[in-house]
Amino acid sequence: MHARGAGALVALWFAGCAQAPPALRLEQPLDIGSIPGTQLALSLDAAMPLMTVADQPVFAGEVSLQAIDALLSLKSGYILHTGDLLTPDEADRWRANLLPTTLGRQRIGQEARLQLPVAGPAPLTLVMRDERESLWLDETDIETRRHGFDLRWAPAFADVRLQWDLAALPWDARSALDCPVHARLAVPLSSAAWRAELGGRACSVSGMPGDVLGPDAQTWSAGAHWQAAGRRLDLRVLAVEAGSTDVATAAQALEVGLDHERRIGAWTAHSGLAWRETAGADRTDDWAMEARLRREIGTVALSAQWQSGDRYWFLPDHTVPTEDLALSLDLSDWLARQWPVELPTLQLSYHWRSGVDDWRDESLQWRLWMPW
Repeated sequence: MHARGAGALVALWFAGCAQAPPALRLEQPLDIGSIPGTQLALSLDAAMPLMTVADQPVFAGEVSLQAIDALLSLKSGYILHTGDLLTPDEADRWRANLLPTTLGRQRIGQEARLQLPVAGPAPLTLVMRDERESLWLDETDIETRRHGFDLRWAPAFADVRLQWDLAALPWDARSALDCPVHARLAVPLSSAAWRAELGGRACSVSGMPGDVLGPDAQTWSAGAHWQAAGRRLDLRVLAVEAGSTDVATAAQALEVGLDHERRIGAWTAHSGLAWRETAGADRTDDWAMEARLRREIGTVALSAQWQSGDRYWFLPDHTVPTEDLALSLDLSDWLARQWPVELPTLQLSYHWRSGVDDWRDESLQWRLWMPW
């Protein structure tokens, strides 16, 4: 058993058993020297360790500082979970000579936000994040770290953004590309409903079979976007280079796509069509298609989605064409009204996929995500 995990949990045990769940929230404006507009805020929350809800934080604290009239903001937070050591159901198990497997989990995060006045009506905003999470198990520890930054300048005539996030999700589910670095320039056109957009991404290829390490990839895109009440239209041209930074040996691919979305009342329909061309690839299927339909019934949403295409279309020597069908029941809005947390997720989904050589795959998934 780890001394640091056990010590923290034992201390919280006695603190919780001595009184009702304590809670302290303090926000006090302060003037630090000659720095005007400075405000310091402290937030502390603690709860009894023996809780009726598993995996509920037993301690959470945050310190935030705003200085120079909010041009500089600093935030640091700490969250501690007991794991299955002090949860009532699990406590009955380990008291019966079944030792717990998870002793606790902690998360430490920092964020710095700087807004610099530049030419134009909007400031230049820089956000830097760093987050570390420790999972204390009975025999080992698991440490993870996520960090990144976000640079943005958004005056009325343009929207410039540069993002870097090592924990970024795939930017497009129709392609096997994970893109942690993204640069974008969006410019409104003559009509307020239209805008032009240029973008570039530094990516890696994900989901390669076996122990094959996916190559790096770079993408460049240009597009036009139109949006009005209940309707959206996107036209894009995407170029991908994967496998090498040498233009002579890199795999080069091009995609021209059109997406249309329409919302009428509780119904939302989306359709997408893309033509693809990859240098050196011997393929007969150069098209990708997508259709989605969503219906909202009060706080419940039903959706269906169909996709046809190849997620590895930009690689000439790796082809995995598939057809995907997904049905989903989304209860997230209903859960948000029942549980006092921000933006929870509760979904039940069925997924069917088919590929070459009559390959089939089916899955039923229940997803519950609660922020903390």
